[in-house]
Amino acid sequence: MAKINGTLTARVEIEATDKELLEALAKELGFFGVVVSDHDSYSKLIAADPEKKTAAKLVRLEDKSYHGSPSYQVVSERELSEAEYECAKALQTIKQYVKEKARNR
Repeated sequence: MAKINGTLTARVEIEATDKELLEALAKELGFFGVVVSDHDSYSKLIAADPEKKTAAKLVRLEDKSYHGSPSYQVVSERELSEAEYECAKALQTIKQYVKEKARNR
């Protein structure tokens, strides 16, 4: 008997919140940190600076303090193309919209 690879398709309905959908999209596009922060880390977008000839970056920062005021340090940096930067900015804009929409319910 031969093995044949196939795809099973089905029509299903799922319930997902705006936040869950945004997080899934961000994860798929590689920008999960842009829309999700936890208590001791966050991601920050840095725009390109043509005068200094620097590319846009996605920087991940973590809180390295032990007690008292937070002290965030860079733990990773990723250069972004112009399209990647615009995509990440758009996800941030959608995140703000989702937050405002939830607040106004």
